[in-house]
Amino acid sequence: MLDLQISDLGANGSGVAKQGGFVYFVPFSIDGEKVEAEIVKSEKRYAVAKVTKVIKKSVYRTKPVCPYFEKCGGCSLQHMTYQKQLAYKTDFIKNELFRAFGCEIAVDECFPSKNQLNYRNKKNNKLCFLDVNNQPIQINHCPLFCSEINKNIISIFNNYFSEIKNKFFALHIRKISEKYQFTLISSDFELKNQEKLVNSLKQLGIQFSLFVSKSMSKTSSNITDDIVCKYGEHAVCYNVGGASCQVSPGAFLQVNEDVQNEIYKQISVMIKPNSRIVNAYGGTGILAVALAEEVEKVFSIEINKAAAGDCKQLFENNKIENAICICGDCKYEVPKLLKKEKIDAVILDPPRSGVEKSILDMIKKTDIQEIIYLSCNPQTLIRDLKVLQECFYIDSVKPYDMFPQTYHIETLVKLSRK
Repeated sequence: MLDLQISDLGANGSGVAKQGGFVYFVPFSIDGEKVEAEIVKSEKRYAVAKVTKVIKKSVYRTKPVCPYFEKCGGCSLQHMTYQKQLAYKTDFIKNELFRAFGCEIAVDECFPSKNQLNYRNKKNNKLCFLDVNNQPIQINHCPLFCSEINKNIISIFNNYFSEIKNKFFALHIRKISEKYQFTLISSDFELKNQEKLVNSLKQLGIQFSLFVSKSMSKTSSNITDDIVCKYGEHAVCYNVGGASCQVSPGAFLQVNEDVQNEIYKQISVMIKPNSRIVNAYGGTGILAVALAEEVEKVFSIEINKAAAGDCKQLFENNKIENAICICGDCKYEVPKLLKKEKIDAVILDPPRSGVEKSILDMIKKTDIQEIIYLSCNPQTLIRDLKVLQECFYIDSVKPYDMFPQTYHIETLVKLSRK
């Protein structure tokens, strides 16, 4: 055992202590605290330690609401007040930018989520959760996703899985406008005791659809293109920003709809009227629709077939004639489009892996004046900003708390050509 003074918070929300020229990462501690800790992993230059006792407690420490906190690997910040979580995320982005560029870059305060719990519209479970050591742990409910009705849904599926020979890899639960999509991942399309499962779900008085997605990989929980609707509608139809949308099970949506809408409002303000826009990694086209009224033309590019299909349907249903959906890989489609079309601004909303360098290099060669970059991964964001810094200034940086109770940060950056 050793006593540690926590001086900072690291990339995953863990406390950081420095003692005798050695660095200790201490999960579930807060800067300013003094803790008694036990080393659980030791490397040449650092160690990971577990808190055994909080000697001096931070004023920002609070009681976690989830009984699985510190066991489940999903949340890492529930021991902090929400005010502290927001401050941590703002400071983290500031510090990472300073380390990368060697100068102070103005960062707005992290935009708060209206709901700190029950905010997720989707939960992806490998029929169990993973603990802090990446091992299976049985969870009956998750407060980030679950209301009372959702606890009952999970209970029904748990009972179903216990009654049949479990050949399913994962269960996806998505809720949009009070409508549910349940997608089971399996090696085939068979759904034993389907009628009993459907009847049990019907008793909850909810609107739902039930799907089975076929996957040949037991290590992946992703929804594939090989999918069958077993019950209900093939897509959820709902209204967003006055537009009639539909979402298929495999299509990507931001998990926190309220924060998503705030981000899209800000992007709409950033884009100049009558511009010609490329929306790379455009998903189901919701952002493109929000921009269509103000811009001359918007090209939405998306590799996921289900999302691109929803996007095309969205444009058609709402008679949006100045928006074009392209289904394809951005690393090929964006450079191709930039060569043949006059484009004023590019919106980049990539996955955690960031933007392909070929896209960034092509943007640098054009006369595109503005870039709006929405990132879910600070490391790849900064990597990509360093590629762009030769030709672009950073105008503004604003973090958004898309994922309360976790260390994850959504960051919106606007750049303009030098």
